[in-house]
Amino acid sequence: MNDTLVPARFSLPADWPETVSFVFEQADLVVSTLTLQSRVQKNAYAWLEQAAREVNQVWNHANAATFKAWHGRYGGQQKWLSAFEVSDLFTGCGEVFEKIGIDTAQSVVAEHAVRRSQFSRSKLNWRKSGGSRRSLGWVPFKAPNLRFSLEDAHGKRVVLKGDKQPVVPAWPKKGEQESTEDYKARRAAFAPVRAQAEMALQAWEYRRVQAAAKISIGFMGKSIRVFNANRLVEAYKLACQGVGQLRAGNFSQDAVGDWYLNVVVDKVELQLAPVFGPDSSIGMDPGQTNSMTGSDGRKLRSRRYREMEPKIQQAQKHAHPGQAKRFNRKAKRQRLDDRNKFCRDVVGDYARVWVGDLSPKKMAKSKLKGQAKSVHDAAPGAAYSTLEAMGHRAGRVVGKVNERNSTRSCSNCQALTGPAGLDGCVVRHWACAACGAAHDRDQNSGENLRHAGETGWQNRLLGLEKRATPRYWRPFAGTR
Repeated sequence: MNDTLVPARFSLPADWPETVSFVFEQADLVVSTLTLQSRVQKNAYAWLEQAAREVNQVWNHANAATFKAWHGRYGGQQKWLSAFEVSDLFTGCGEVFEKIGIDTAQSVVAEHAVRRSQFSRSKLNWRKSGGSRRSLGWVPFKAPNLRFSLEDAHGKRVVLKGDKQPVVPAWPKKGEQESTEDYKARRAAFAPVRAQAEMALQAWEYRRVQAAAKISIGFMGKSIRVFNANRLVEAYKLACQGVGQLRAGNFSQDAVGDWYLNVVVDKVELQLAPVFGPDSSIGMDPGQTNSMTGSDGRKLRSRRYREMEPKIQQAQKHAHPGQAKRFNRKAKRQRLDDRNKFCRDVVGDYARVWVGDLSPKKMAKSKLKGQAKSVHDAAPGAAYSTLEAMGHRAGRVVGKVNERNSTRSCSNCQALTGPAGLDGCVVRHWACAACGAAHDRDQNSGENLRHAGETGWQNRLLGLEKRATPRYWRPFAGTR
């Protein structure tokens, strides 16, 4: 997305030095963490479901062990077990389990420890492998567990004719009568030779990747085929080139029963400098009729679930729960696609984005009938999180602004003549009684948020904003 960050309508300052590039020479390299998702083909569903059952056994055993240790069931002394201590309980489990190994078990234990600390509980919910309330499948893995096999157009292993694989020499061993200083000196002299061999091996691996027609994925000895693996293959090529890195991931199952491969990727990108100008900021008003409404009139569409609701009701009425789940998934994907496109356009056109600090949880608890469903369907909190993530990658400023009286205030004269209260929510267009300016309710609120955000941002740059004295912080009693 970094290729469309600098709009054409912004011109360079007249006093900008000619020897300094505005875009690329001043850009910083940042590492963006992305999650690449690809759907798994159905021939691996049965294998993954069996692996998920073994994962559930590891989770439940770790859950019981941590609960008993915290309540003194092992000797009468309370102890909060760490992930490292729980992992010792699974030593040799790879010989017992048929689908997973010790690496997957350690990943499950690490996730269990993170969730225990997050919710401050010694025991979490059990993972159920059967029944009507069974847990959705989940199989985590470490980065080395995911193997990539390079194949040509005929499905055979890629072989570079006349290009042998470079051999990286091992570190020299210390002699019996050799002193430590002499061994360190000999090892330091050998380091450049080994580094050069490692670079040659990396270049050779990249040439093999470029010559491959397709890449197959293997996990614990099982060949996994996925759909739309182009992004994953490109990430693997960049990792072989040294640009980025493939990290841990997991196989996850949705409510419909389909499995997905999720891989976390560290990608190196250029973070362009923010753009300045009179039209380089925008205010975003969150709501339920539209998830986000900009001060320039752009709107993020919502009500995806409401549009799909008649089809879902029809499927449930005729006892087709699988079809109803597919409709729910379609509405979710439509909402995600709209949100990503909208946020990408906003971040590409503006340098500073100011969003109202409206709480979706408080809106859902309102007394208006049907408002909770509309708020959850609009998902303004998810839209702000997407804006914040994309803005961070692009070097933009994305922040929240107090939206008190942003709907009632006239963006032209700042008079409080707009609709107020729950009864005024039906008023979408109004005219100011003081200056006569006609306003769209949400667009006027976005303009007020933009003005408030710009004022606070300039005050922070000039040092005029008053900051509260930091309080002395101490951990809560009993913090582990």
